[in-house]
Amino acid sequence: MYIDTYIRLCYNVIVEKHRLMGFVPAIQKREVIILAISKAQQKAVHKYVKENYDRLNISVPKGQKAIIKVAAESKGESLNGYVVQAVDERMERDKE
Repeated sequence: MYIDTYIRLCYNVIVEKHRLMGFVPAIQKREVIILAISKAQQKAVHKYVKENYDRLNISVPKGQKAIIKVAAESKGESLNGYVVQAVDERMERDKE
């Protein structure tokens, strides 16, 4: 796994965990410095994600992913977090 992907994965797991607990993440910038990532750390993250998250693949029209990503970044969120929040908000509205 590439270091950048690993950093994003860790960041997203931390932010999502705090979001689910009702906390607003205080992290505004994703400035993370990691000197070395061991195979054991990678394995632990993979295990945690596998045990605690379901995967959902969606398809959007060409070019829409870039638009959504820009919108997410403008709010300081990851693409995944932005989409999850949008789905949560829609489900909340549909309950009413």
